Amino acid sequence: MDILGEPTCEPTKVYGLDDKLEFGKHKGKTLLEVIHCDWKWVKWAISESEHFFCDIDEVIKERKKDIKILQLEDQLDFGKYKGKTIQEVYSIDPNYLMWLNENSEDFVIDFSGLNR
Repeated sequence: MDILGEPTCEPTKVYGLDDKLEFGKHKGKTLLEVIHCDWKWVKWAISESEHFFCDIDEVIKERKKDIKILQLEDQLDFGKYKGKTIQEVYSIDPNYLMWLNENSEDFVIDFSGLNR
């Protein structure tokens, strides 16, 4: 197998979602399990580890299952507007919601139907 045009001496494992990891703090867990319990580690392994290869499209498809879609009536459970709904925050500080939406990996805000 060639990686970035360089021949490898040893066979390189390409992890599938059901394969158990053979290294690191999640050794023995499946890639699928780690996607759902420690997304930051998976991102690190993909970008920084020289020994971790996987089908990134499959990993991203699986990760999307964990991303919440916040609706207008949903309340924030963190931050300076904790306890307020998306609609309430939009009327107070729409830029905050835009910032959250652009910087969160765990949710997206459904802005359709906002009273503007």
